[in-house]
Amino acid sequence: MLRLVFATKGEEGIKLLHTLIAWAQRCRIPAFVKLAARIRRNRDGIEAALTHRVSNGRVEATNNQIRLFRDAVRAPARTALAAGE
Repeated sequence: MLRLVFATKGEEGIKLLHTLIAWAQRCRIPAFVKLAARIRRNRDGIEAALTHRVSNGRVEATNNQIRLFRDAVRAPARTALAAGE
């Protein structure tokens, strides 16, 4: 149902989010109760993402590319150290 919340977005997505929280709070599965608490703690940010359709996906993708490049540059040095050179 959480996927449906983010697929729907807008006011309808926010209504689905509130429905999900209400259901998860009453659920007997501890993981869902914990999820509901986490969503409630971050509700403002989640609702802003649903309303404004903004995410940090591009920033995260750039960070991943930087990490991959940095690791590729460091790999020869690590190999030399491991070989005892």
